[in-house]
Amino acid sequence: MKTGISYFGNRIPEHFAERDLPDIVAHGCTYIVHTFSENDLQHYKHSLKAMVAATHAAGLEAHIDPWGVGGVFGGEAYSDFVPRNPDTRQVKPDGSDVPMACLNAPTFRKFMRGWVDAAVDIGADVIFWDEPHLYADSGAGDNDWTCFCGVCRELFRSKFRTDMPTTLTPEVAEFRVDTVVGFLSEMCAYVKAKGVRNAVCLMPFDDEEHGVTHWEKVATIHGLDILGVTPFWQFFKQERDEFVGRFAEKVVVLAKMYNLEPQLWLQAFLVPNGTEAELARTAEIAAEAGMQNIAAWGYRGCDYMLSLRSDRPDEVWRVIGETFKGFMKK
Repeated sequence: MKTGISYFGNRIPEHFAERDLPDIVAHGCTYIVHTFSENDLQHYKHSLKAMVAATHAAGLEAHIDPWGVGGVFGGEAYSDFVPRNPDTRQVKPDGSDVPMACLNAPTFRKFMRGWVDAAVDIGADVIFWDEPHLYADSGAGDNDWTCFCGVCRELFRSKFRTDMPTTLTPEVAEFRVDTVVGFLSEMCAYVKAKGVRNAVCLMPFDDEEHGVTHWEKVATIHGLDILGVTPFWQFFKQERDEFVGRFAEKVVVLAKMYNLEPQLWLQAFLVPNGTEAELARTAEIAAEAGMQNIAAWGYRGCDYMLSLRSDRPDEVWRVIGETFKGFMKK
C-alpha cells in the first residue's frame, strides 16, 4: 500500500527538512504531494526544489500539484494567470465570464507546459492533476455553465456541424467531457515524454453538471499511471459507506480495466470533533475495495490553515499515522 499526504503553507526548506519531513515519515507516508501554485512558480521555485530534494533523501516520492493554477484545479490558491490573460477566461452562455482559464485556450495550454517544465525541474516523480474541472453551478439552471468562449464554440461547431446551444444539451455535456479529456491528454503526453508519471484525481461526481460523466475517457488517456478520487463524504455531506464505497469501486474497476494504479483521498481537513476515528474506517473501505494507494489532505489535519483546520487536528494526524502504519504491517 502506498500512502501519501499533501503539504503546503511552508516554503522554508530547513523547517520542512528538519521538523515536518521526519514527522511525515514517522506517520507512515511513502510520498508527499507538494502543492506548486502560481505563486510558488513565481517566487518559491528554489525552495520547492530544495524541499523535493529533501523528500527524496528521506526515501519518499514527490508528487507535484498545480494547486489552483488557472482556477481550474483543486485548491485555495489564487490564480494570477487569469487576470493577466482575460481573453482566456471561461465564458457562460450569457456572455459573462468566470475567473477560470478555458482548458481549450492555446495560451493557457502553453502556460501549463511551462508549469510542467518547472515541476519536472524541481524533481517531480509524479505530476498530480488535481481535480481538473470546468465551471458549473448545478443549482442555477441548465445555462449556468462553461465554456461558451469563441474557441470552444468553434471546436463545437467543427465536431457537431452546428452552433453550440446555450443550454446543457447531451452534445454540450459530451463536449465538456472531451474538453477536460483533451486538455489532460495533451498534458499527460507532455509529462510522459519527460520521463515523469501522471496521476489524475477526479472529484466524486459523474453527472453532466460537473463535467466528467464518462470516467473511462479519462482512464484511457495515454500516459496516465494513477487514477484517483476525492470522496470527501463529510465535506459533501454524504453517507460515508455508500459514497466512499461507490467511488472507490468505480476507480478500482477502471484501474483494473486499463492497467492503472487506483488512488483514494481521505478528508483530513474540516474534520468535526469526535469523528476523527472515521478516517480509519474510510481507509478500510478503500482498502477492501482494492485501493493500492491511499492519501490524506492534508498534513497535520490542516491545523495551520484557518479555512481548512479540523476541530482537533492533532487527533486527525494521530489517526492517519496509525492507519498508515497499520497498512505497512500487513
